Amino acid sequence: TMRGISYLKEAGAGFVVQIIPMQANYHQYDQMLTLAESLSPHYRIGSAWLFYSANGSTSRNKEISRQRLAPEVVVDMDGPT
Repeated sequence: TMRGISYLKEAGAGFVVQIIPMQANYHQYDQMLTLAESLSPHYRIGSAWLFYSANGSTSRNKEISRQRLAPEVVVDMDGPT
């Protein structure tokens, strides 16, 4: 949360902001990067592949499938350097 980030900054603790792009928020990707950069000098793109549920929940895995970005988008966003 923003409050937690504020406490970390106040304490002088280092931290990494992680953003998780998916279908529901991908239209805000640039704003997510801007926010992450404004909060910490360290940020990373989280698991854009969105792994399926370990318990095999059909309904949860359907939602995960709906939220996954296309592979070419993920590679473009977080590909090899």
